[in-house]
Amino acid sequence: MHPRGIRGAFAATQVPILCTVSYAVLMTTKGTPGRVIRVDEETWTAYEEVCKAKGLSRAADLRVYINQQIAAHKRRLRAEATGS
Repeated sequence: MHPRGIRGAFAATQVPILCTVSYAVLMTTKGTPGRVIRVDEETWTAYEEVCKAKGLSRAADLRVYINQQIAAHKRRLRAEATGS
């Protein structure tokens, strides 16, 4: 056991930084929690170009996609419940 207990053990631990992010995690300007996803650099850059062509940020485009998926799921559940 570390002389200063568990907190001391964690405080003394040094973890190398293996990646960087271009934003402060969990700090957003819109009041929504930040989320972290893993995407390779080539795909992320290509996705940025796609979104720019659509006039959206990547975050906005992901929110649109997520909401479409939620709506589609709810429609499927309603259809199953009514036997359609």
